[in-house]
This record gives sequence, C-alpha cells and structure tokens, in this order.
Amino acid sequence: MDQAAAESILKEAAEAIGRRDGASARKLLQPLVGSPPSPNALFLLAQACRAEGDEPAEAEAIDRLLALQPNHLGALLIKGAALARAGDEDGALTPYQRALAVAEQVRRGGQALPPLLANEVARAAKWVDQYTAKRAAR
Repeated sequence: MDQAAAESILKEAAEAIGRRDGASARKLLQPLVGSPPSPNALFLLAQACRAEGDEPAEAEAIDRLLALQPNHLGALLIKGAALARAGDEDGALTPYQRALAVAEQVRRGGQALPPLLANEVARAAKWVDQYTAKRAAR
C-alpha cells in the first residue's frame, strides 16, 4: 500500500473514532496493523478498541506500539489510564512516570506539547502525585 492510501485510511479511521464508531475504525485499520505494523495505526486502533469497550484489544494494540516505540507519549498515557481504570494502580505508575519523563524531555528540547496531550500529561502528573501521597500515607 502506498503512503497516500495509508494516510487516507488513517484519516478515515480517526474520523470514525471521533464519531465514536470504533467498529468502522477497526475495520479500516486492519490492513495497517499487520506486519510490519504502522505505529499510527496501532495508536488509532487502541482508541477504536477503547471506544468499543474492548479493553483486552486496547491493551494489545498499546503493548504492540510500545514494543515498537517505547517512549510513545500517547501510548504511555493510554497504558497508564487503562491500568488505573482496571484497578492496577501499582502497574499504572510505571507508564505514567515514563510518560512524564518523556514529556519533560520534549519540553527541554524546546517543543510544546499539543494542548490535548498537555492536558493528559497534567492529568497523569496529578494522578502520580495523588498515588504517591496515598502510598506514603500507608
């Protein structure tokens, strides 16, 4: 598949996710998540799975993405949130801390995070602060 076709599929899938139509997005993304998988497609696939409430498939897509790009900020944030939602606060701490470290590296490099990503990083930082305070109180 050529780059233009892949980009078109990614755009259509993102629009489907925006409409909360995870099923359509997942179908669109299938040709891009094979071997070798597209990191962007895996990221969108995780979001599509989340929209459908398919947490195991969401986790699989994120784990595959992190295997390719261990410092993918969005994937780290999604992984931390998924683990926290599942009640695995100890497990959520590691990806959240890595996400905060990656965000700090981006800032030190003179780049600004997009507003949505900056909000998620701030939410993760708040979660980590609350978790560590709760843990220290035990």
